[in-house]
Amino acid sequence: MDELIRDLYGEPAADPGARERVRARLEQERVRPAAAHRARPPHPARRRLVGGLLLAGAGAALAVAYPALTSEPDSRPGQAVTVSGESILLAAATRAESGTAGGAFWHVKRQSAGRVTELWAARDGRAWSGAGGALSRTDRPFSLAGRSMSLAEIQALPDDPERLLSAVTALLPALPEGTRDGVMADALSGLLWSKPAPPGVRAAAYRALAGLGNVRYLGRTVDSLGRPGVGFAYDLRWPRASHRELIIDPDDGQVLASVTDGGSELVLEAGWTDREPRP
Repeated sequence: MDELIRDLYGEPAADPGARERVRARLEQERVRPAAAHRARPPHPARRRLVGGLLLAGAGAALAVAYPALTSEPDSRPGQAVTVSGESILLAAATRAESGTAGGAFWHVKRQSAGRVTELWAARDGRAWSGAGGALSRTDRPFSLAGRSMSLAEIQALPDDPERLLSAVTALLPALPEGTRDGVMADALSGLLWSKPAPPGVRAAAYRALAGLGNVRYLGRTVDSLGRPGVGFAYDLRWPRASHRELIIDPDDGQVLASVTDGGSELVLEAGWTDREPRP
């Protein structure tokens, strides 16, 4: 790992074969006949899924486009460090893996079009959502790949990138040809911030994204609040054509914003806390 990545993130865990394994798994899922997906029996409400960061607003099969590289100046004269989007996502995975998941409530606070909304979820499954400080109970706090999921099901997702890809693929409906990659990327990106994925699952989501091919690295950028980060983009072709960008804080691997054709969704808070909601 080059010096800039070490400076930003520390030394990421080496796994030279991860990218190829994830790419091979994605290719297997892409060529699988759509009829096989339509014939798949309904999934039980709760099960140990096969196959965490990531999709709320996710969608799966992300891949960093090569050669989407940027060169940053080194502190030594005449030297340059080349940083790839893949390296940044893998380093973010290492950061996510070392995170903690303590606290009694999962809390997400976001802003879109000047409107602030919140979601609170207790570990026992109770959940509240609302805007402007007014909260009410909700029975469907989370979804992944278009499927409603409980907090327990999110927590039970696998922390291996290949198995996580398989788990998300199993949730997908029958999709039109050429749309699966964008939906997969969107699902994985949601696991990075909008859902209570454990640290290992968030890390797996980052690694799965790093091994896919339809995600483009945009380099350094800022969100609409002026917070600096690095950008990644992918296109969605289902259920309608759209473009999505994620802005990630390189210091801690947290998502700062999710930007679509219709505007930006700013992540103000996302994580576990011992503060209590006040419905």
